[in-house]
Amino acid sequence: MSAVDRVDPRGLRRVQVLFFINGLTGAALLPFFPLFLQDRGLTSQAIGATLAACNAAAAAASFAWGHAADARLGPVAALRISAALTATLALVLAFCGSTFAATLAISPLVWAVATPRNGLLDVLALTRFGGDERWRYGRVRLWTSAGWAASGLACGALFARSGFGPAPVLFACGVVVLAIATSGTPDVAAPPRALSDLRGVGRVFRAAPGFPLLLLALLCAGTAQTGASAFVGLTIVDLGGGVFMVGVAAALTAIVEIPLMWYGGSLARKVGPGVVCVTGLAVQACVYAIWMTSPTAGLIVSAAALNGSGFALLHIASVLLVAKFVPERQLASGQIMAQTAAWSIGPIIGTLMGGLLFGAWGRSALFAVTFALSGGAIAFVFLALRRHAVPSRSRG
Repeated sequence: MSAVDRVDPRGLRRVQVLFFINGLTGAALLPFFPLFLQDRGLTSQAIGATLAACNAAAAAASFAWGHAADARLGPVAALRISAALTATLALVLAFCGSTFAATLAISPLVWAVATPRNGLLDVLALTRFGGDERWRYGRVRLWTSAGWAASGLACGALFARSGFGPAPVLFACGVVVLAIATSGTPDVAAPPRALSDLRGVGRVFRAAPGFPLLLLALLCAGTAQTGASAFVGLTIVDLGGGVFMVGVAAALTAIVEIPLMWYGGSLARKVGPGVVCVTGLAVQACVYAIWMTSPTAGLIVSAAALNGSGFALLHIASVLLVAKFVPERQLASGQIMAQTAAWSIGPIIGTLMGGLLFGAWGRSALFAVTFALSGGAIAFVFLALRRHAVPSRSRG
């Protein structure tokens, strides 16, 4: 019997269903949101500003949600409250009209209440495994990729016919279904206070001298990924690809993630998470080079498959690298800091930068900068690994 089968198989299947629903829900809005904003009359610069405001709101709210889940609510209860608020505000966004002021005011609120979904689901997944088996997390995370692929294709076909009006409504319906699907899922006991106390940032840095360099690598990677992804849909449409091809690109990205999420942990055990991380970043750099020079929408879409493989390798490796660098007693703080650098602060910079570059100089300038950022991330990973290899007094 496998380790996964020994650890609450029924509860694990419930969590896999939740991850699948989360993928279905996210792909109904997120890949199409820049096009939704463009359909409401926003310029590229205004789209970038709106996305940056959304990510800033998500970053500001993420620690509050995490503290509430740890100290008071539990992840399941927090997920249900988040879903109720998200559904309400997404429906307001759908019917608020097409004015820039209303869209800019409501969109960040949607992001702020929707932001804990992924992190709370991660907690539910990780608690299904023992500490030695958490490398199998990717085998749960792949269900989000599967749901994303199915929803991306279906929604791309729907929006090509109906326009983007239904997107926030579908997103609202999805989070309601997600909340209902948590029925029967036991909540998780609050961790010891020390594991979720972020006042020990300095202690984490002293105990893990290579960790700040790893954070810089993840910041560069997250900035490049979100800056490129936010405007690849507009690039496809500008090159004559149509809305359905945007959905195909989202689906291809997710489909390729699935086998790599399954095998990524095993690969990292064999060659090391640093090698896997650098490989993922190099693949993403190749994608940005293709997007920078591609003359056709078809090639842009095809390169999305490579983007999925790069993201999967980077995602798995970054979680394992943090676990390698940071002492066990400070692991929760390290993971939160890494996620914040890559997927909260990075998207703020990436989307704002993307809107400015795409609007002023076009896609070539944007993807050239994301290519350079990926190269910088690779350099920081090498420096972090080298610094980590130097004996530290803090580690004895």
